[in-house]
Amino acid sequence: MLCSRVSFLNRRRRDWSIWLGAGSGVFWTDFTSAKLGDDTVYFSAAESRLLEVLSRNAGRTLTRGQIIDAISGDDSEKTDRSVDFLVNRIRRKLGDDARNPRFIGTRYGGGYVWLGPPAPAPSAVQATEADIMVGPLRGLDLLGSQKAAGLAFAQYLAEALGVDGGGTVTVEADLNPASSARVEPALFTVELSFFRDGEAPGCVMSCRSSLSKQVFFVQRLSLMRESAPYPSSKRTAENLVPDILAARWRVDVDHMASSEPLPVAMQNATFNNSDAPVSWQDNDVQLAKLRADRPDDPVLALIYAHHLHTKIVISGHKTFRSGLDESLEIDGEIERLVQSALITCQDNPDLAIIAAKLLYYVDRRYKTLALELAHKANDSGTAVATSMAILGQLLAFTGDIDAAVDLLRQAETLAAPKSRFRHYVHFFLCQALVAGGRRAELEPVRAELYAFHPLARLFYEPFMTDPDQPSLRARAAMLSMSKARARATLSYGHRISGGLFERAEHRANSMRAPVKLCVRRFGRSVVPEEVAVSVPSLLG
Repeated sequence: MLCSRVSFLNRRRRDWSIWLGAGSGVFWTDFTSAKLGDDTVYFSAAESRLLEVLSRNAGRTLTRGQIIDAISGDDSEKTDRSVDFLVNRIRRKLGDDARNPRFIGTRYGGGYVWLGPPAPAPSAVQATEADIMVGPLRGLDLLGSQKAAGLAFAQYLAEALGVDGGGTVTVEADLNPASSARVEPALFTVELSFFRDGEAPGCVMSCRSSLSKQVFFVQRLSLMRESAPYPSSKRTAENLVPDILAARWRVDVDHMASSEPLPVAMQNATFNNSDAPVSWQDNDVQLAKLRADRPDDPVLALIYAHHLHTKIVISGHKTFRSGLDESLEIDGEIERLVQSALITCQDNPDLAIIAAKLLYYVDRRYKTLALELAHKANDSGTAVATSMAILGQLLAFTGDIDAAVDLLRQAETLAAPKSRFRHYVHFFLCQALVAGGRRAELEPVRAELYAFHPLARLFYEPFMTDPDQPSLRARAAMLSMSKARARATLSYGHRISGGLFERAEHRANSMRAPVKLCVRRFGRSVVPEEVAVSVPSLLG
């Protein structure tokens, strides 16, 4: 696992990592340790020096005398036998058979030869793409004989961050600002400053977000004085990671919510940087811890309210398979959370716009308040694109399609190409165009909406296809559904979109395509009661 997720660089001493193929292993910088499958082995200072000397002369037989000269200090009196002893000890740790070696070969009468790949030249070191960087590691030399323990802690921390966060983690022992291979992590850095704490290693950890540029987690640590494989340091690293991830997630959501809609900010604050939809469960884990720590935080209450709304949106038909009970229960919790945050939200336009959307979603009786909050946020807030997008959606829901489309077109212009925010704007715009019967304007917007993710067309097409001439893909999607799923899909589409339109003709336009597709296949009994009541003209 670690070999595919974590790399370790040290620019100052030209140290490097040896990649020996699947299942073989990787030697970490300074040769203080090696990862072999799921196991980590550690080397003494003498063993590390011997590995470095051999590997930097890969393919070349070094005599015992040459090795002694290279690895011995001025006050050392190593002998041929001590070299043999070190080689045998390294072989035992690596499981390297002297008769069929992978790493160190014996040349009888000559010496030893490194059989692995040579170290790359310094100019060959390439920039590393990473989500997280553990480093720089400062003060390692202050630890003396415990330096390997400091490096091990950094490695354990990187491994735990990679496993829990799902990101790519790079470890740097030292940063050289002039280096062309400098790592620029996408999410955050964890700087470790080591010092002697009595006889044991001490460390100050400082975590900084690459997005907000804020330091979000600082802690002083006292590590145990122990020998390899440093089990206490491993436990400490693993225990720290959930707190680090939760703190980072919160600071970046707060930062990004000022320039993007909150659901986009919550997506971008996760470790999932692919185009796939973010896991709702990933955010739920982070929020559960944050809410336990700060149950009365109004901003966190609003974030959690939108998180619950996100659950409804991304769950698709699943939440509606057994009726509306679960959805209505979630609506009640959203309403309670937004009300608890409302006083704080009114003073913050970037939060007020989110509160406005959620209030309208849970109960149309909040229409006047929702529009007042949204207009005020759009008139005074700094997140102009965000407020335009959400106010545009609210205006579409409340009947002013022309004003909605105008605002959404402006938000589209301000959105970064291929961003999640632009994807949201295009969805809102398609909603408005379909509801307003402006299908002639739909195709270019729908095309870009579908291009965002391979599954987007499959998800949206039953709702956005021409209701009189449905596409082959829309009909195929319907053929793949059971009656129960089709019924749940209609409930879902009505709850998050069609049923939110105030005007009967807009509701009918929004639901016409999916209702026709479902009725054509399963008959009128497939239409849920709430949909039949909302759009009776479609069944007349």
